Amino acid sequence: MFIGNPRRKFALLFSVAFTLAMVVLIVIAQPAFADLTQVSASVSLQDFTIQVQYPSVVLPGTNTQVNVQAIAKSAVTLDSLTAYIYYVDGTNLHQVTSATIVGSQNVASGNTFTSDIPISVPQGMPRTSLFATFTEAVKFSYVSSYSYSSYYNGYDYGCSSYPAYSYDNMQNCSYYPYYNSYSSYPQNSYVTITDTGISPLSYVNATTPEYTSLLSQYQTQQQQLSQVQSQNQNLQQQLSQQNQQISQLQAQIQQLQNNLQSAQGTISQASSDNSNLNSQLNNANAMTHYVTYLVIAFGIIAILALVLGQHSKQPRKTQSVNPYAANYVPPQTEHPQHSQ
Repeated sequence: MFIGNPRRKFALLFSVAFTLAMVVLIVIAQPAFADLTQVSASVSLQDFTIQVQYPSVVLPGTNTQVNVQAIAKSAVTLDSLTAYIYYVDGTNLHQVTSATIVGSQNVASGNTFTSDIPISVPQGMPRTSLFATFTEAVKFSYVSSYSYSSYYNGYDYGCSSYPAYSYDNMQNCSYYPYYNSYSSYPQNSYVTITDTGISPLSYVNATTPEYTSLLSQYQTQQQQLSQVQSQNQNLQQQLSQQNQQISQLQAQIQQLQNNLQSAQGTISQASSDNSNLNSQLNNANAMTHYVTYLVIAFGIIAILALVLGQHSKQPRKTQSVNPYAANYVPPQTEHPQHSQ
């Protein structure tokens, strides 16, 4: 049949696609899936303790979040407490997102701050792990200088050794106000000190190159399988149509055979009737011949009877047998009469 080769091709492609699917599911050591199990980690900074909670496994192209709880160890003037989310691709460091957990403010010991950091896992990232860095920036003050306050105590008019005057070219004496020192004040300056800690985060269960290659082959086989299925369906439709046509032709042939049998029966009946008619005709011909012969026989008999009757009615003359007698008549040969 014309559909034999497509069916074999369909079976072959189906077996190949099934084999690739099993390889994709079995050979890959860690198939890609998301794990909803939450994992905790702790990071200790100079002035804060950070508690981190995150899902153990995430998938590329999905959204997740990290819960952060920061507890102050001491009273500080905080500039910021910030989290940064990264992943490493080979030797390249990529930042995924960042978030400020606590802003600039004065923090007392024991203060607790919580924050949920949303993370959008990049679609094309490789199989790796996310990690976070937490950086605190704390302000500290120190005395950088002192300022003095003084009051006015008149003018110095003489050129003495008191350091309230100066010499002009070592000759002229200048007049300067005279001040007495009263008190001094410290001048404070601020410095920001940072401390950074690292915490592990979710494992990104991306596909491996082997899985990607097998998946591509599987998808190709699936497309070819779909095409063969479509071709097989078309061939099945054509076969169904041809079967319908064959059924119609068989019905017509059966009808013709029935008509032929009916015609043969009619011909047989006609032959039988003709045979009977021939028999009757032969009988009639025989009867006709018999009647004809009988009529002819009766005719001959009748003619003979008539002839004989006529001869019997004529008077007979006396003839002398003596040839010398006066009434002697020589004998005459009689010719019989034939009837036509």
